[in-house]
Amino acid sequence: MADYLNVVRFDHARNSIAKFRTRKSSERMTPSALLSCGHSASVCFVLETQETQRAGRPRVVFLIDEFDRITTALGLDTDAARAAFLGVSPPALSKIRNGHNGPSADFIAAVRTALPAVPYERLFTTTTEER
Repeated sequence: MADYLNVVRFDHARNSIAKFRTRKSSERMTPSALLSCGHSASVCFVLETQETQRAGRPRVVFLIDEFDRITTALGLDTDAARAAFLGVSPPALSKIRNGHNGPSADFIAAVRTALPAVPYERLFTTTTEER
């Protein structure tokens, strides 16, 4: 079975993530080839192999305890207030808090927009463990 690379585009200016293209790993992927795929300096590229995805699919985890500490310091002590601050519904935040849903790209963008001074790594991590 062939191994493939997914070229993923993350546009910091728009806080959006989009799959750009899939290529066979046997194709030459030089840094200059990756840079030529971009439209501006605000675009980053991430490569992930489908083999890695099958072996334990990576997923983003929201670090809710750290989020609670930060938002409590801002005077937001209820999930309703935190959801309003992010611009998401209280049920959406509750489902992420309780592990029923992982954070979507829209949710990550909402957090990054509401808390731009907080580094991404302080509120999100990745894992290959099952829920």
